[in-house]
Amino acid sequence: MKRVSLPFLLLVGQLATACGSNAPTIDPGGKLKDLKIVAPTTPATGSAQPGADPAKEVATLRQKMGEVWARNTNLRADVTLYVKDVNKGAVESAKLDYWFQKPSSTALLIKEHTKTAAAGTKMVWMGGSKVGIKTKFIGFWVKTNLDEQDDRLRDARGDSLSDTAVPKMMQALLDPQAQVALVGRGEYKGRPIAQISLKSKFMVKGVESERIAIDTGNYLPVVREMYQKGQLTYRLQLESIKINVHEPDAFKLD
Repeated sequence: MKRVSLPFLLLVGQLATACGSNAPTIDPGGKLKDLKIVAPTTPATGSAQPGADPAKEVATLRQKMGEVWARNTNLRADVTLYVKDVNKGAVESAKLDYWFQKPSSTALLIKEHTKTAAAGTKMVWMGGSKVGIKTKFIGFWVKTNLDEQDDRLRDARGDSLSDTAVPKMMQALLDPQAQVALVGRGEYKGRPIAQISLKSKFMVKGVESERIAIDTGNYLPVVREMYQKGQLTYRLQLESIKINVHEPDAFKLD
């Protein structure tokens, strides 16, 4: 937004042990029922899904995404996140309020988390070496700053906030050397989308491939999935996306 991540697993885990218990899984990591895809066809296989040539369609999608990325300065979205360490089996999922402001400022407010004590925690990263955190500990709100590369600010995969930030995602999506193909067209939560597969040198470490669903009405990515060893290792779902909104308090911890 490697992914827009939930980067403070260890810190949250410590707080949850003291203050809360595990909540039901928010995203279990299975197939998304709201994401419906029909594979493209070719002249050799028929025209069950008419439309532009898949290669040309992918090129157009990426061009339009690049144009949208270039002309807009910020976004706000409701996010559902799933992260799994496929080597150790650790899993976390969450619902977040999410803000991004160019060039590299990110703010996250946790609404739900698999560790219930994390609810209400806010993180603000302005692209520098520090991340501001506001969270509740034994009934009291506390604020602190941690190094962005602090192990306590890494997600279940071990990725940092900078690894999965929006600029890194767009760098992979728009990489001119990337291997990109059209997976299919369909809809996500009633909106028309096209899904592409992606392999890029700018993907998060350990990730072997990605699939990105792009809203063909506004050319914004709405579902980003990463795969490692043939398994889903990360998924970011974005809803209620707003572009160029003025929310000056979004990047404050007060």
